Amino acid sequence: MKNKLVLSVALIATLIVLAGFAHFRSVAASETCTYSVLILYADGSGAPAQLQTALESESGISSVSLFDAVDATPDLATLQQYDGLFLGGYATGIDAGVLAQYVQAGGNV
Repeated sequence: MKNKLVLSVALIATLIVLAGFAHFRSVAASETCTYSVLILYADGSGAPAQLQTALESESGISSVSLFDAVDATPDLATLQQYDGLFLGGYATGIDAGVLAQYVQAGGNV
């Protein structure tokens, strides 16, 4: 039952992310921009490879990196290397102040 729930949440999260990055595709198509994305996860079941693959296949996204936040969370300098950030699974340990600074500086969540 837990595996079905995790898969359902992963599928829903993937759909939300793809919808959220839809504006990146339209901008990228008209301006030939590329974006880098960081997936921050901490659910203990391993890296979200399906989500990473799905995002990598989107036009306008040049790279998708993973950050396992089980034992650590990224600092502002790390986040600022990416145009977009996806908080997946149970990645709730990120410092809200750092996340706010990232967004205020133009980062996308």
